[in-house]
This record gives sequence, C-alpha cells and structure tokens, in this order.
Amino acid sequence: EEFRLKYNGKIYVSTHWNKLFDKSYPEIEFVRPGTTLHNLYAFYRIGCYENNDENGKPKLNDNQSYGYSDTNRNPNGWRSVPLQKVAVDILGLEYKEIKTRINEFPKYTPKYEYVTISEYSTMLAKQWNNLGGWYSIVEYFTKKGYKVLSLNTKQSTTKGVISIHNKDIIEIISILKGSKMHIGVGSGLSWLSWALNVPTVIISGFS
Repeated sequence: EEFRLKYNGKIYVSTHWNKLFDKSYPEIEFVRPGTTLHNLYAFYRIGCYENNDENGKPKLNDNQSYGYSDTNRNPNGWRSVPLQKVAVDILGLEYKEIKTRINEFPKYTPKYEYVTISEYSTMLAKQWNNLGGWYSIVEYFTKKGYKVLSLNTKQSTTKGVISIHNKDIIEIISILKGSKMHIGVGSGLSWLSWALNVPTVIISGFS
C-alpha cells in the first residue's frame, strides 16, 4: 500500500492469504498465486533468501555455520533487520513499522475467558527450546482462571490446553479476536494476532 501511494500506479498482489486483506486494501488488486499477468512494468518477489551454492544448498558463512543471506535480494540480511524491513528493502521504501489492516471477521465469544498460545512453527529454528516452558505458561494462566487454547496446524502435546488444530484461518482469526492475549513463536500467527490488536508476546531467538 505504501508502494502504491508513493508511485500512484496500478498494483497487483499475489498471496496465499488474499481473503484476509482484499477488502481492507480496495485500491490493490489481489490475484491468486500462479495467475498470469501481462504488460507489467515491474515485478517484485518479497521473501527471505539464502545465498545457496550451485546445488541449491546453503553456503557456510565466516563462522563456519549456515546462514548467509542473499544480499542481491535481501541487501541488509534478513536475519539482522525487523521483518517488515525485509519487504521495505526489496521495494525500495523508507522503513517505518506499520500495522497491517485485516478484513473484518466475527469474534469468538464463549462463556469463559481465555488466552491463546501457539507452540509450533514450520521452521524448527523458531520453536522455543525450553523444556517445560510452555507448560509453565499454561499452569500460570490456569491458576489465574483462564482457559488456554493452543492454535496450531497439528494437535498440541502441551498438558492442560484446549488443542484447536488444523482449522481454517477465518476460524483462527475469530478465536484470536476473543483472546485476552496471545503468546507464540516468531511465526505468522503471532504477527496476525498483533495485526488484530490482540496483546501479543513473541518468543523469538532466530532473528
């Protein structure tokens, strides 16, 4: 949206989550991934890129560990900057933190107060490697009188939670909006919670 405002052009955006944003950004045309568009002036691919070798494997850095960013696509190295700056660097904009607008969806309203957690991520480096850490959080909130709902793509193994897994993103949004707070790892669900104005704690050590 900032890019559109700066250049005053027709902008197409392709994401796997178009239904979260299309009504909130009416001046942008959201298209499905894989859609062919003709006569484009420019094309930008937003993401975190590794500096891989000719076989597609990550190169070792100076400390003999994996983790070189592809500085042709992430000029400042995606591990060392705020997540939104990764996109800003690629789009050539000035960095400022902006909270994303999300389409309006109903709020989950059960007869009990609850908090939500999310223990897992598709990226192992994002997970909280603290034995008993999640259980201590669940125990704390349970003693305070809250239910603890675990939102994940797979069933939670944390003792004492209500596991809500493998649900549609709209249902997850509804549950997040009714939550008193959300605690999660540095994954998309935590950023979604933040964008929905839910008090959010991110447990992050990978970036």
